[in-house]
Amino acid sequence: MKNSELTSIPRRLLVLGLALLPVAGYASSEKFQITMWRGPKCGCCKDWAAYLEKNGFHVKAIDIGNTEMRQKLGMPVQFGSCHTAQINGYVIEGHVPAKEIKRLLAEKPKAIGLAVPAMPIGSPGMDGAEYKGRKDPYDVLLIGRERPNSQTLISRNFKQIRIKQRIDSGKLFYTTYWIKLFFKLLAVKTDVYCAIDLDTILPALLVAKLKRKKIVYDAHELFCELEEVVHRPITLKAWKWIEKVSIPKMDACYTVNKSLKVIFEDKYKKNFDVVRNISLLKNYPISYNYSEGYILYQGAINVGRCFEYLIPAMQQVDRTLIICGEGNYLNKAKELVTSLNLNHKIIFKGYVPPHELDGITQKACIGITLFIATSGNNKLSLANRFFDYMQTGVPQIAMNYPEYSAINTNYEVAHLIEAPNENTIAKALNELLNNEIYYKKLHNNSLEAKQIYCWENEEQVLLNIYKNLFHD
Repeated sequence: MKNSELTSIPRRLLVLGLALLPVAGYASSEKFQITMWRGPKCGCCKDWAAYLEKNGFHVKAIDIGNTEMRQKLGMPVQFGSCHTAQINGYVIEGHVPAKEIKRLLAEKPKAIGLAVPAMPIGSPGMDGAEYKGRKDPYDVLLIGRERPNSQTLISRNFKQIRIKQRIDSGKLFYTTYWIKLFFKLLAVKTDVYCAIDLDTILPALLVAKLKRKKIVYDAHELFCELEEVVHRPITLKAWKWIEKVSIPKMDACYTVNKSLKVIFEDKYKKNFDVVRNISLLKNYPISYNYSEGYILYQGAINVGRCFEYLIPAMQQVDRTLIICGEGNYLNKAKELVTSLNLNHKIIFKGYVPPHELDGITQKACIGITLFIATSGNNKLSLANRFFDYMQTGVPQIAMNYPEYSAINTNYEVAHLIEAPNENTIAKALNELLNNEIYYKKLHNNSLEAKQIYCWENEEQVLLNIYKNLFHD
């Protein structure tokens, strides 16, 4: 596949004002004053500051960490990195090249500032001798102001485009969205289009057929069983028609687990490959936290994730519960914690960037992966966190649903429960906490299983799907 660009469009796109800055030069003899917040022991932060000094900046470094200041300055956490800086009212997040900062100051756009999310190797300050000349691709992002009802973009290693939508709901939402998406895709030069879930499939299919290009369908879920769809008969009928018309026309299809594969193949008599959302292999030393670690939940704090049972269950468990994430059940969860006087035992961390979440997960003793089977999507789920816990050797409590049961049959990494309620969850947690032999078994099994269930193995499936499209 030569000179191809795979374009992925996020779901429910609303206005953010995010753009990619191309490489451009800017010359000036002016000494720019910039304030930087960093961790006192962060070597790449110091390297970036030294780089700026060599490129016409005077850096005032404040060694107190940057998480609090990032939030205070208004930089969305999903674009977070190891340091945050401020210059002339603009926020600079991460390893941003000096020439892009100078361009920002020259053009003065209405924006929060610039960001290079995470810490890509080869970016300024991440280009030392220890990296042996390695240069990973990255983008410099111009971050705009969010509308109150805008959804947030998650930082990715590829270009993302926001489609401006004045209409955020109602019958005209998808009509206007599809029209704008159609013309956006029409302008893209690519060898193949990938439609992620049904809400992108129609414009992607139309453009692919018009331009005589390949099209692939990536099904993350049973779209027609979503809560906002299944209870609206007319809407449900429309989405089922779109699914019926579109999927048979795909050049290739894949989904996230074997259970969904069976459903799609049975329905459409069309092959679906399985590409699971699995963590990268963690090769760092793994802690054994049986005696001292905390219980951890990471992910969306949404209805259906068993918080109404998990929180009361902590009254029977002698450990701290840390909850990382945000969602539609967050306020109710906090209210429940307060009403049960569990504020000393349950800590809400809010959204935690991936590079910070990894460290939190390493120190946990038990992970939580619980769902209420309110729909096929929940019962047939295979959550990312299941593999995150596995990669860090953390035993976990999970539901005895098909996908978790299948993995647990091969490698017993989780204590599975049948029906979630306060008592079953408390019993499961205490069984792990009071039985070190059983706990150590799950821990060791996780360390063995992670060599198999890692993205390094899974990505080969994805690459082969696209290679086979152009095999002829």
